[in-house]
Amino acid sequence: MLEGNPSEDFDLSHIIIRTNDLGFDIVFDDADNKQILIVQSKWIGKNRSVDIGDLEKFYSIHDRLMDENIVRTASQQTQDLLDNYADKVRDGYTVLLRFVTNRIVKENQRRQELIRNTNERYQRDNAKVVCEFFAQSDLKEFQHQIATTDSGILNRIQ
Repeated sequence: MLEGNPSEDFDLSHIIIRTNDLGFDIVFDDADNKQILIVQSKWIGKNRSVDIGDLEKFYSIHDRLMDENIVRTASQQTQDLLDNYADKVRDGYTVLLRFVTNRIVKENQRRQELIRNTNERYQRDNAKVVCEFFAQSDLKEFQHQIATTDSGILNRIQ
């Protein structure tokens, strides 16, 4: 359930950003749990891989979103979805930065180090920000968890 509505009856199109997005595609604000989920999705064609530069740029988005001058350059929809992002972070919100791709991705030391180092930097800075990476196999596992759980939010969202 989202905001008291079964998910199949809830239109999520308003959280998908289509223009002037500052480098991400989806913002979901869970006020009850004081959590913001920001997603960057990359559809990658055959014989291509995830660009480490894309990951670096996305995982540093939190620093840019803390600057109101940068946020004001985004589309009105993006600004509305972020809705006082910096204030929420200062108020104790946790931020999940989730990079998602359709590709089957092999283990990559450079990518893993980037994620680990960025998470450690945020932790050192006392920022409640977590960087995550979901490839095709991770998404399938997540879908399996949703399909087989019988309690908690995963079941309610299903």
